[in-house]
Amino acid sequence: MNTPCFFGESAVVTVRQILKWLDEIAPFDCAESWDNVGLQVGDPAADVSTVLIALDLTPQVIKEAKSLGASCIITHHPLIFKPLSSLKYSEYPASLVCELIKSNISLIVAHTNLDASREGTNVVLAEVLGLSAYVPIEVNPSCIDKPGYMGLGVSGELPEEVSITELCKKLTTIVPPEQISVVGDKKRRIKRIAICTGSGGALIPQAIVMGAQCFISGEIKYHDAQHALFSGLDLITIGHCGSEKPREKRIAAL
Repeated sequence: MNTPCFFGESAVVTVRQILKWLDEIAPFDCAESWDNVGLQVGDPAADVSTVLIALDLTPQVIKEAKSLGASCIITHHPLIFKPLSSLKYSEYPASLVCELIKSNISLIVAHTNLDASREGTNVVLAEVLGLSAYVPIEVNPSCIDKPGYMGLGVSGELPEEVSITELCKKLTTIVPPEQISVVGDKKRRIKRIAICTGSGGALIPQAIVMGAQCFISGEIKYHDAQHALFSGLDLITIGHCGSEKPREKRIAAL
């Protein structure tokens, strides 16, 4: 289920205003260098009364946007990562680009810039688990003073020691239990944890240095998991999409 945001006829905004608002809470120039964020399809001057917020841009999401009368879609994952050499209706992602243009729907992407935001899913997950005094795992020095920027991942302490099994039970408020996997000792009691939603394996070395006992992410590659286990860091994965889904309602509420 995706999250619609209705402005109403008396509160029509432009795509440009939405971009400005997003840039204030998740600066676009703080995205990772390999990422592609911002306005991917559409006219900055176009009026918008309804926005649909989704994790990915799919034919079903476009269909839902049409049914809601949404003229703007905000997704987390980019539709366009690399330059397109053609716009063929039979090919991905060109077919979706063409459908957006035909339907007069703008597409805005907030990806790693939102991951590093104070309103990102890492913070949402930290709040759900009750982490105190959490800090970012990795910080971009050029973004430290930008409003809304925090850094990638978070590390902090739980209110009290819990077992990995007990922590997994708390995570079922976000994702179904069958989506949760553990690599490590389920009976081990831990207090300091690190979080990086999506694919967070690159932050495992920093999490180890920061003294984390457990690392929660959407997905972890095999060799990253081996590194963690060798270093005494237990892992919990909750699915790439599952780890990022909670941010939709947070963004809509803002």
